Amino acid sequence: MYARGFAATQGKAREADLDQQRVGTERSGRHHFDRLARNEAELAQTARNRVVRSDVFNPVDDGDHAARQFVQCHELFSNGNSSHYRPETAARPAEPAFAARYDAHSPRRTRPPMSQTLQQERASGVARIRLHRPALHNAFDAALIGELTAALEAIGTDCEVRAVVLEGSGASFSAGADLNWMRGMAAASEAENRADALALARLMRTLDELPRPTIARVHGAAFGGGLGLVACCDIAIGVPEVQFGLTESRLGLLPAVISPYVIGAIGARNARRYFATGEIFDAAEALRIGLLHQVVGADQLDAAVQRQLDLLLRAGPIASAKAKQLVREVAAHADGKRHDADNAALIARLRVSPEGQEGIGAFLDKRKPSWTD
Repeated sequence: MYARGFAATQGKAREADLDQQRVGTERSGRHHFDRLARNEAELAQTARNRVVRSDVFNPVDDGDHAARQFVQCHELFSNGNSSHYRPETAARPAEPAFAARYDAHSPRRTRPPMSQTLQQERASGVARIRLHRPALHNAFDAALIGELTAALEAIGTDCEVRAVVLEGSGASFSAGADLNWMRGMAAASEAENRADALALARLMRTLDELPRPTIARVHGAAFGGGLGLVACCDIAIGVPEVQFGLTESRLGLLPAVISPYVIGAIGARNARRYFATGEIFDAAEALRIGLLHQVVGADQLDAAVQRQLDLLLRAGPIASAKAKQLVREVAAHADGKRHDADNAALIARLRVSPEGQEGIGAFLDKRKPSWTD
């Protein structure tokens, strides 16, 4: 009785905390994201009585209606007659036991608190987060967004974590928005849609700016927000069969909240095409436009991820964590002289820092630096 009461109390406290975070995010969100959220909310409101209700909430008609077929990956997958992706026939990587992925006997293995939508594990400096709604192809809802944001924020303050792997359970990486969640937001007010969009914006920014290198292990499909997660990761590796889509335009919407990260990954020219058309594209195209860094066979996916982890763990922890910040600041600089001054100050700080001194000393002494021990 006490355990059940305590769990209920904790659940209510968690819900209240998420509510406070969502309100705080709305109040403190940057103008850029508030504008994107407002645009997306207005589009959602406009679409309520048109495309959303006709193309999303009506049953899929055996693949005869292409617009319905591609509205959401969840419907696409559940339709056995789809000619574009069939989870029952498409090859996908085997899923080794979650606990056995890295160094099964490591004394430093820990499991974060249980979650309804995520599986997590930390071992030997690597945090692995698995989206875990396999029956719904890991589609987004408010709970998944809140729990993933909280998990990433916790990792960002954990000094033991050196790198992060983000992946999905079951047939897909992530199929974008959950249809029931969309149904609720279609009936919600513009203010409620704005708050909801800001929660998603907070998730994407947290992942993009996470002070740890991140790897997306992509299989099955990544649609909408799922594609946004891939774009936010520093390294993305997928299998040949993976499919991608920014299908929001089919609903009269746009991928507004994830747009900064997608544009950063694939460039403005490609973004203009895929934002407008909503077309599905494959791993080869994702590699060509820069969304994926590497495409490997399903049986080689884990080995490819491990090779990147080995490289990251050999790098200096601070240097590795600061790499994305440097790239972001350089890309944002319009003032060339300020750019030069800031970069000079950064390298000077790194050279005299304990990590820099250790790295240079190890190189000169022809030994391994201390962080690789």
